[in-house]
Amino acid sequence: MSAEELPTAGANETWRMVRECGRGQAGAAWTAVVCLVLSSVSVLVVPLLVGRIVDIVTGSGGSRVLGPAAVGALAVTAAGAVLAAVGTGRTALVCENVLGRVRERALASVLALPLPTVERVGRGTVLSRTVGDVGVASDVVRGALPAFLSALLTLLATCGGLLVLDWRLAVAGALPVPVWVVATRVYLRRSGPQYAHERTAEARLSQFLLTGISGARTLRALRLEEAHLARIADRSEAWGAAALRTCVTRVRFSLRLNGAELLGLLAVLVTASALVRAESLSLGAASAAVLLLMRVFEPVGTLLYLLDEVQSAGAALARLAGVVGSRAGETADAARSGRELPSDGGLTVCGLEFGYEDGRPAVRDVTFRVEPGERVAIVGPSGAGKSTVVGIVTGTHTPWRGSVAVGGVPVERLDPRATGLVTQESHVFAGSVRDNLSIARPDADESALTAALAQVGALEWALELPEGLDTVVGRSGRVLSSVRRQQLALARLVLADPPLAVLDEPTAENYGGDRAAVNTAVDAALKGRTGIVIVHRLSDARAADRILVLDDGRVAAFGTHDELLRDGGLYAELWSTWRAPRDPAGRSGR
Repeated sequence: MSAEELPTAGANETWRMVRECGRGQAGAAWTAVVCLVLSSVSVLVVPLLVGRIVDIVTGSGGSRVLGPAAVGALAVTAAGAVLAAVGTGRTALVCENVLGRVRERALASVLALPLPTVERVGRGTVLSRTVGDVGVASDVVRGALPAFLSALLTLLATCGGLLVLDWRLAVAGALPVPVWVVATRVYLRRSGPQYAHERTAEARLSQFLLTGISGARTLRALRLEEAHLARIADRSEAWGAAALRTCVTRVRFSLRLNGAELLGLLAVLVTASALVRAESLSLGAASAAVLLLMRVFEPVGTLLYLLDEVQSAGAALARLAGVVGSRAGETADAARSGRELPSDGGLTVCGLEFGYEDGRPAVRDVTFRVEPGERVAIVGPSGAGKSTVVGIVTGTHTPWRGSVAVGGVPVERLDPRATGLVTQESHVFAGSVRDNLSIARPDADESALTAALAQVGALEWALELPEGLDTVVGRSGRVLSSVRRQQLALARLVLADPPLAVLDEPTAENYGGDRAAVNTAVDAALKGRTGIVIVHRLSDARAADRILVLDDGRVAAFGTHDELLRDGGLYAELWSTWRAPRDPAGRSGR
């Protein structure tokens, strides 16, 4: 799946999302509007007062009112500055609150995406939606949007001021408008798709960069560094070309704006000069008109230049709204609505068949039953379908045929809290130990957290950390060993307390002399619940109540360790290989 296959919303859907996220902000929004309107009116008053001062200076006997006019101009300027600051601040506050809700909904939607979708579209695309697009919209909200609104109101007030002075001046000042309109229409028609294309090109580049970083060892081992770098270079060039196209469009737009400003200024100067000579307009009014027109150029320039950033933010919001509004991105609360919690952790799998994009079945006719509280190990050669079966059991994959039920509840109606998954690559979230545990159960108190750590044998080292459970761990803090990371993941499982726990090769990593600690933690975490464990070390499989053997996507055998050895077959061959003595090169299957 390409980057475009995550949906992008239309204008109506995007606006609907913004409105929904803006509920409760009406008071602050109206305060911002009133302050910005009054500030814009103050911009109109100052040139008129300056014109009055010019008339006083050039007239006779008017010096007595020169002082009050000057003081009035200063007072209005100061008041306008204060109102502009308040209005801009309130606008930013409203927009930040709205954007915060958009960010929360987007993140919740992305976290609810099915894992196959994430794998197909790529992590680069997902990160572009949740980080890049939110960042673009946030930058515009903090800087461009308040300035955009202020400039729009200033423009409207200034046009009104020109009409008050003389309608002929307003007509002359309106000559740039057709140029602005045509230039803007051309710019919007071209820049919108160009910005969307640029964002997509950036997402594709991000995906290849992340793939290269995460798979660096594999690329080196297969001597594919140069090929991958060439593909990254191609996507970098594509992104650069897209950015260059938007830049050229922006520069051409700027040149047209400058030409229109020159046309308008010349028209007003010529018209004002003619009216003054004909004594139809005072010199002060002419001066005020020129000042007003010059003040128009700044807000118009701001408006049209900021269209650049607003266009980019609009494209980013449309991409966010596409994920938020998609059924694939429903939130966790929505996903749980109508779902059921099972009465126990008993697992029934019947006639499963499932495959990936190549259309060939990865698993076929998989049927087995796991009793409540039973621990079953899944073993088999590489590519036998172990992870695929686990993916179907946990709801990650939807089978083509067959059914899965936990405690009598079909997996499609199963509450997500009914199953817990622990992988071999245990993730440590940015934050403290307490934060990492609370993810599994936000309402857990201190005693529950310490009990979970104690159950998996992690309480002692957790309390010995510099700040105890409040110690920051992970990349931004204290680095934990592989054993401690796995214990932390198992403690989260204990806190979540699902009736069915699925462990994907929890002891596959090389834990050295601490492997026994991990095995003990696994045993403790699975106590009292049904457990499905994928293992590659057959000594770990022996500890299970029963063993499910998969081969070429089918169930090859299912029974206890002793039964499978007695019956012969694939498991007996795997066990024999596992127990074989070291070869002359010093290697062993163990």
